[in-house]
Amino acid sequence: ESNQTLQYVLHASLAKLWQAWELQPDAALGFGVGQYAAACVAGCLCFLDALVLVYQRECLLGNLGSDPDWNAFEGLADQFNFYPPNLPLVCSVSGEVVPVHRSLGGSYWREHANSEIQLEQSVQALSSLGCGIGLTMGRIAPNSPLPSMFETTTLELMHSVSCSADSSKVSVMSALGGLYQR
Repeated sequence: ESNQTLQYVLHASLAKLWQAWELQPDAALGFGVGQYAAACVAGCLCFLDALVLVYQRECLLGNLGSDPDWNAFEGLADQFNFYPPNLPLVCSVSGEVVPVHRSLGGSYWREHANSEIQLEQSVQALSSLGCGIGLTMGRIAPNSPLPSMFETTTLELMHSVSCSADSSKVSVMSALGGLYQR
């Protein structure tokens, strides 16, 4: 993945925007670098610490041909303060809600960077929490299986950002209007 740091900044900024509009989530879930933004929304770490981790993750994944040092990444992550989630946080690697006693320290983020995500299980876990709306913070690729996975749940999928760059403002406002109606 390239531009992970920029993706994280987009996800985190949109999450902060929604919170500034007093729209608080009932649960958080993210895929790839979105998991870092989700952990911040859940109160597990601060946005700046997550930004440092995402940048280091992007640097390591960009050097796959030269044996990335995941031990150093884990050590860096262990230097930050992590807190228990203050709302349900779904781990996209396990597809389960993160237990409040689970530390999101270095080993968690190392595993997250090197494991395959469990898309369907994660969406099902979010649905089982009784959430009514899944609000995306990043762009969903046109060929993504994510929208079809929401069709098998009671969750309604809404987009903060559309796949078309020139209609992003319209997407945010459309999602805001849709949430207001509920």
